[in-house]
Amino acid sequence: MVNQAFLDASGLRRAQILDKLVPKVIPEESCQRVLKNCQKAIRTCEAVSWEEVAPDSMGGRCGVVTIKPYLNKAGRVTHLLGSIHDVTVRKQAEAAVMRQANILRDALEKAPFEFWMRDLSGVCILQNQAVTAHWGDLLGKRPEDADIPASDLKIWLENNRRAASGEMVVEEVSFQHGGQTHWMQNVIAPFGVGDVIQGIFGFNIDITKRKQAEIALRESEARYARAVRGTNEGLWEWNIVTGKTYLSPRWKELLGFADDELPNDREKGFYARLHPDDLPVVEAARRENLARLVPYSAEVRLRMKSGDYRWFHIRGQAEGDAVGKPLLIAGAMSDITARKQTEQALRQSEERFRAVFEQAAMAVGIIDIATDRFLEVNQQYCNITGRTREEMLAGSFIEMTHPDDLRANLRLHERLKAGKIKEHTIEKRYIRPDGSITWGYVHATRIATKDGSPDRLLSIVEDITERKKSEENYQREVSFNETLVNHTSAIIVLLDHVGRMIYVNDAMLKMLGYKRRELINHTPWEVGVMDAGEALRSKERLVRVLKGQENPPREVILWGKDGTPHHVELSSTATRAPDGTADRIIVTGTDLTERHHLQKEILRISEQEQARIGHNLHDGVGQTMTGIASLMAGLESDLKGGSRAQAERIGKLIQDAILEVRQMSHGLSPMAVQNRGLDGALKLLAETIRINHRIACKLEMDASIRLGDVEKETHIYRIAQEAANNAIRHGHPKSISLSLLRQGEHECVLKIEDDGMGMKKSKTDNGHGIGTRVMKYRAKCIGGTLEVKARRGRGVSVVCRFPYEPRQTPSKTEKRA
Repeated sequence: MVNQAFLDASGLRRAQILDKLVPKVIPEESCQRVLKNCQKAIRTCEAVSWEEVAPDSMGGRCGVVTIKPYLNKAGRVTHLLGSIHDVTVRKQAEAAVMRQANILRDALEKAPFEFWMRDLSGVCILQNQAVTAHWGDLLGKRPEDADIPASDLKIWLENNRRAASGEMVVEEVSFQHGGQTHWMQNVIAPFGVGDVIQGIFGFNIDITKRKQAEIALRESEARYARAVRGTNEGLWEWNIVTGKTYLSPRWKELLGFADDELPNDREKGFYARLHPDDLPVVEAARRENLARLVPYSAEVRLRMKSGDYRWFHIRGQAEGDAVGKPLLIAGAMSDITARKQTEQALRQSEERFRAVFEQAAMAVGIIDIATDRFLEVNQQYCNITGRTREEMLAGSFIEMTHPDDLRANLRLHERLKAGKIKEHTIEKRYIRPDGSITWGYVHATRIATKDGSPDRLLSIVEDITERKKSEENYQREVSFNETLVNHTSAIIVLLDHVGRMIYVNDAMLKMLGYKRRELINHTPWEVGVMDAGEALRSKERLVRVLKGQENPPREVILWGKDGTPHHVELSSTATRAPDGTADRIIVTGTDLTERHHLQKEILRISEQEQARIGHNLHDGVGQTMTGIASLMAGLESDLKGGSRAQAERIGKLIQDAILEVRQMSHGLSPMAVQNRGLDGALKLLAETIRINHRIACKLEMDASIRLGDVEKETHIYRIAQEAANNAIRHGHPKSISLSLLRQGEHECVLKIEDDGMGMKKSKTDNGHGIGTRVMKYRAKCIGGTLEVKARRGRGVSVVCRFPYEPRQTPSKTEKRA
């Protein structure tokens, strides 16, 4: 007999079982167990149970087979009762639990966090690999046995105590390990059977990176908050799921509203205020953001509370779920009206720049730094090079540069490309297609791209062809002037503000016998072309010229390298810097040496002629008149009465005439200076004035003056003699004073003054008669100056100043004499 449950459990039909032997019904692999257990049940008279698995299409069914023997009154087994309890579901559940336990055990062992279990005494009874790697083998040890700082140990023991008392402890703890701070998420809970706690288990999850990220996030959020406050951005958020919108107070403030004046609503707070022309921009950005979760960015115009529109930059980022479905969009808004106005101004500026670029008077071109080809040129560049824009863009600057200028141009160009210099300038020639030449002043500089890397050159060219022609003409003019200056007989010297010679012409070098390098950057007095007295006067004239004071031409003596004196008339004028200060002095001079020699020769001949006339007066007229005087004396002795008296008067007149002739002969003869010296000659002149002209004459002379030059002394004597004679002839003075005194170390002054009628200005000689001109010439011969002027009250003053250098040896003139 079998019931339906058995049939269901075995998967057999009733006809397959009833009246059939066991081997005929049960598969061979199970038959032996069934028979064996049946025998056991009969032998032991006890029920026997075991699990049996029967394969089926679902992978096998599992049942608990029980064979129970039935006994008669005699205690013998009469028949067996078999039952099958289907435990397939339970076995499958147990297998699943086992698999899950194994998975859990493996997961805990390989988990990146620490897992441990302790009994109530604190002894570790289980730990995974993470605990071992971090703390070492703690099995059988208490927390006190681990290498934990005392402060951290105290916290851990307290948390273990709380868990052992039935509390679940969840806490973030920090500890120092390896000199660094580490963070753990510490979860401790009790475990046991029913309400009986048998121990505690815990998880230690390393959250150091998370804590560092949180700290960095907080810092970033703080920075962002500060940045938001600094940039005054308005924040917004739209929850796509709930439809809720948040607009920050700053958002509303940017539109001119208070927080309570504008609702937190997408439609009213944003779309209703959006400029109609900007709606497509917003929708396109929103669709892209939601579809791909890419950053949201749009520049739009929003209507202010005042009704005006302003430009805003709205940014946002969508957040999605695990499958990428957008859930929320958040972002910020900033007022970019000023930037938009700037961009508008920039566009207008670029338009103006383009207009200036095209219409500029200077050539402007942009060159590719890699290929050296033009990327852009304006019309002026085409005009300079004589090429069309298409021809310019198809070529490079190399092929249009003159060969003589190309090497220098390329050297600068390569240094610019290599970054060794930032810019360069060069003057070069362009060869036009017709073969003509155009000069250009090129200024090239590197242009950086948006990423900062230079890939272009800006070339600005000024057409300097006319300037070059002017420079060429100027150079020809300079060369002509230099030739003119160096081939003139006049000397030309350029002095700086301290008197150093910075230029001398060839006439100067030829006259003095110096080489140019011996004079340049030296003063005349350093080189020795002037004596001490003239050097002092030259320094004084230099100061006067620099101050802009009057400085008339002056005759000086310049000494050649071989010691030869040269009489030169010098004129000086100053050139002025832009600020009006004198910076250089141009000195021109005429060599008067030959003229001076001729004039000296004329004076010598004049002196000889005067000496001859004086000799004739003395030996001819004087002797004749002496003979007449003798005859008159004889005649006088023969006469008596009135005739005798008349003869006496005639004799007296003859004697006076003889005396005057003798005095005239002495005055005409230069022997007065040669025989008596300058002091004796001046004394004779004063005595002659007193005796012959009966005019009081005073002489004052410095006895220390020793010129040692008869020629110079003769000039001084003649000046004094001519001045005195002029005073006697024209002024009719009562007194005349003569003086020769030293003034300073290197100058003497000869002064002749009278108290006569003064100077009478002539219509013909303008106060400079032949006598005055002769005196001035004699003054120049001795390197001096002569001044004639009326005295206060009455009379005339003649002053001759001349350099004084006492000489110990006779002069060349004395030797020749």
